[in-house]
Amino acid sequence: MFNGLFYVLLGAFGIGLGVLQRRAGDRWPLPQRRWASKLAGWNAAPTSDIPELERQIRAYFRSLTAVTAAATGVALVALGAVLLALTAGGHAPPVLWDTGPLYLALLVGTGLGYPLAARLPRRPPAAGPRYADLHRRHLADYRSPGLRWLAPVAIAVQAVAAAVLVLMGGGWIALLMPVLGGVAYGVGEVQMWSAARAPRMVVTPDPVTARRCDDLVRADLIARLQGLELLTVGFAGAIGIIVAGGLVKQWGLAAQVVDLACFLSIAYCVFFAIGLYGLEERLGGRVTGWWGRPMPR
Repeated sequence: MFNGLFYVLLGAFGIGLGVLQRRAGDRWPLPQRRWASKLAGWNAAPTSDIPELERQIRAYFRSLTAVTAAATGVALVALGAVLLALTAGGHAPPVLWDTGPLYLALLVGTGLGYPLAARLPRRPPAAGPRYADLHRRHLADYRSPGLRWLAPVAIAVQAVAAAVLVLMGGGWIALLMPVLGGVAYGVGEVQMWSAARAPRMVVTPDPVTARRCDDLVRADLIARLQGLELLTVGFAGAIGIIVAGGLVKQWGLAAQVVDLACFLSIAYCVFFAIGLYGLEERLGGRVTGWWGRPMPR
């Protein structure tokens, strides 16, 4: 009951924070991320134009952050409501109160933020030419297709571990581990696909500069979604650790091996999530290329 109420309150706080940030606009007092070095690295514009371009992107990103906070808050409230309903009905297993559902709610909220923010009315830039690039963006433009297989490896390990735990008498609850991981993987892939195909962000009349800025913000979101997807899948493995821990006395070494497999699935996902964050949004896509290599033209 406490965990469900906590998520409801945390979600309500997120919604309120998003509304306040949206209404505050340029008066928002909290510091924002600096984009100057990113814009220079992405060859977005001449050096002399970067300060004004950074101001425009920060204004857009402030709107994106506000919408994302509100969307994440709604997802957290929904998660809390589900936990409260399950608890009230006497069906809520303790392992549901794990970090996994929290990351899943963050994944959903983050993924909804960009498409919603891109569709909200914004002050148009000065009159002038618009996009000359009409190419429809795809997920492969921002992420190497090979990276889609990172999460399924962990899910496969968790599925085998869950099957073994069920055979050991751990109960159906062990199956929540691959189910949660599978849901996180499906939601994450759909969210990244949606982010790649969302309406373009136009911050300046110059089509080349506007395209680069749009690619930068879009790649930033997809990289964060990829990391959250991996973290959600990874922390689903905690369910298996909890179940296996209760079977050690009965099954000894066998239960410990399953426990280790679940732990390694968590470590694997966390390792790659941190590693991908370190690539600074350049995940091998056709538009972004890989970190440390020249930016594709």
